[in-house]
Amino acid sequence: LIFGAIEVERTWGLSWKRAESRRSRLDSGAELKQIALELRDLAVRVKAYREAERQRAEEREAQQRIDDELRERARREKERMGWLREEAAAWKEAERIRSYAAAVEASLKEVVETSALQEWMSWTSRVAASLDPIENGDAGGWFDIAEG
Repeated sequence: LIFGAIEVERTWGLSWKRAESRRSRLDSGAELKQIALELRDLAVRVKAYREAERQRAEEREAQQRIDDELRERARREKERMGWLREEAAAWKEAERIRSYAAAVEASLKEVVETSALQEWMSWTSRVAASLDPIENGDAGGWFDIAEG
């Protein structure tokens, strides 16, 4: 027969205690059967608790994945917006240069030598084209980000 103490306790709320003094004995099979039943019940509760903890951990991980994806989408959107704004600013600058060049040409075509004016106009056109994302092929770089 069994001598001593039997004690089981967990901090997460499931507990079972049965203490016997060192000198006492578990005399009957009924007491042993009761202990076995109580231990089995405790094991069932522990298993349920662990399963619930596993499910909560999976839910936290799933939520973390969702949060990470949302943050990544927001980052990509911000990057796309930045590229769009840069392209629009470059396009506007190219348009300003073209407008300025046209205004200079209109005001100086009677005064300045035609070949010098044409050379200058050609140069301003190349400068504007190099800045213009539509003409230089840089437009829509943010489409690649949207795909990624």
